[in-house]
Amino acid sequence: MIGWLVLCGLLLVYLIVNALRPPAEIKWGAGSLQIRGKTIAAQSIQSIQIDGPVVGIKPIGKRIVPVRLSFRFIGDREQAMKELIRWAEENRVKLTYKRFVKWM
Repeated sequence: MIGWLVLCGLLLVYLIVNALRPPAEIKWGAGSLQIRGKTIAAQSIQSIQIDGPVVGIKPIGKRIVPVRLSFRFIGDREQAMKELIRWAEENRVKLTYKRFVKWM
């Protein structure tokens, strides 16, 4: 019983911290993206997955999108999506519209 309560408590803390984290800043580069201060080369991206308003970047070798690489666009979403699609086409990164696991 104590183990179950500890697990539930840790999950609750994780969800609260995740909900309160600042919005991700994305910087488009030639051949790379910078998200939350981490630079990701286009060659290391397996796909960019779009699930409604949520976007996830799935690195090569990962089965799911890492939490730190999932985000929502704030502000002009349509313009940001156009830029993302253009960047993906220029860098030959696969873009898919499908559901993915996210904890947002």
